[in-house]
Amino acid sequence: MYVYPLEERTIGHILSESAIRHGERTYLTFGNDIYTYADADRISSELAAGLSQAGIQSGEHVAIMMENCPEYLWVVFALGKIGAVGVPINNAAKGALLGYYLKDADCVHAVADKGYAELLREAASSVGVELSQVCVRGGNTTQEEGLSLDAVIASGKGVSSPEARVLFSDPWLIMYTSGTTGPSKGCVCPHAHPQTVGYRVAANFNLGPDDVLYTCLPLFHGNALWYSALSALWAGGSIALVPRFSASRFWGDIQKYRCTVFSAIMSVATILEKAEPVLEEEDNPLRMAFVVPLPRERKALEKRWGVDFVCNYSMTELFPPYVLKPGEGYENPGSSGIAADGIDAQIVDENDNVVPIGEVGEVVVRPKEPWTIFTEYYKKPEATAEAFRNLWFHTGDRGRLDAAGYFYFVDRAKDAIRRRGENISAHEIETILAVNQRVGEVAAVPVPSELGEEDVCVYVVRSDLSLLEREVVEYANANMAYYMVPRYVKFVDELPKTPTHKIAKHLLRERAQDEYVAMWDREQHGIEVRRA
Repeated sequence: MYVYPLEERTIGHILSESAIRHGERTYLTFGNDIYTYADADRISSELAAGLSQAGIQSGEHVAIMMENCPEYLWVVFALGKIGAVGVPINNAAKGALLGYYLKDADCVHAVADKGYAELLREAASSVGVELSQVCVRGGNTTQEEGLSLDAVIASGKGVSSPEARVLFSDPWLIMYTSGTTGPSKGCVCPHAHPQTVGYRVAANFNLGPDDVLYTCLPLFHGNALWYSALSALWAGGSIALVPRFSASRFWGDIQKYRCTVFSAIMSVATILEKAEPVLEEEDNPLRMAFVVPLPRERKALEKRWGVDFVCNYSMTELFPPYVLKPGEGYENPGSSGIAADGIDAQIVDENDNVVPIGEVGEVVVRPKEPWTIFTEYYKKPEATAEAFRNLWFHTGDRGRLDAAGYFYFVDRAKDAIRRRGENISAHEIETILAVNQRVGEVAAVPVPSELGEEDVCVYVVRSDLSLLEREVVEYANANMAYYMVPRYVKFVDELPKTPTHKIAKHLLRERAQDEYVAMWDREQHGIEVRRA
């Protein structure tokens, strides 16, 4: 694997060099469509030229809201080539949350699937945001809807790629975090940051030209975009992109595309583990599975699927400071690996003093190369300064090290909930539910899920005692993204408070661990969560 020096880590440079190095080698397969490295560079350059002609300029922020498709990558690559900043948005966002993303990120343009274009316009209008250009993928596009993405690409054919002087330190993406005790924050990621993720993942797990990475997770997340698409780019390998995860199609896809590596969240691995074995599992081409956290029955699954399981600890703001490689950690169950190259990490107490081995503290990190982690939380200088205090980035996560140097994630100091691969802001759930006039106070906390990770539980103080648990969920269903909708609801007379009258979340989290099995459960009452 060729390692591009720091100053060359822009998407435009790496794509053009990859096209020279790898040319007609396959980079992306989507269904029956195959795109080479040369195709990826050419199409993204044509799109870059077309977007420039449409008025999208260097430095402007562009919302991206599309399903998994090749065009998603071409858009992200093209924006990077012209120096514009992409803002990937979760496709489940709607209403106030979608409006918040658009306004908070100062989006002035958007690229969207036809089914999301009107949602974007409505959300933008509700918060006073004017989207100058909306490029629409799919179907016949009317003038009112915006520009056809296909037409934009076509308009750039034969046109010289824009001569934007893009530096490795220039912003490329604004990736939204889960939100902690406040609204979601936009991580400003310079070109060198995601590229370093791709470089380090490819190096850590020895990815090469013969590897085909199966990508079933959404491209608006760093997992699919950085850990698969960019890692394959650095390795000279390829990705097999599918619209979404499907347990029934998974093994057929692995065989069809001859995939050697797949990346998944824990719930995906759990679903596959619990499924009845199918013929396609036997003699499959996989050699490695990247799953965070590792399955509880790691050895049994490695034998069943013929793979090595690997993982790491990281977050949107970083590249991985702790990595567990093939064959490591069998004597250290629950570990996310040992210290990785290129980044320093420590476990510290509340005064930023390093804690003794075995004790739990906050994870803080510092990269050894500049510009290789995020630079700031967009328009949130106080949060940025707090996170980077004492010259270390404070993750808000708590963990510990053992005597052998293996790292163990313990919990989140942040007020976030991890469900099915989504980092959910408890604050955002509470804010949306509190708009309902029949709700007095509300607190959202995590509880264990049988699929691994967590489910959402809400404690509600009613202002209208006739309010039913079912109505709380139905209101959530109509007003928030599907993955945020609470599974468990409990009505209480009051919420525990701290001496400063804040909700004592730590007490509710402890209480919920004992109470949730007896709570009102939307799954037991057959309430389906709406995904659109």
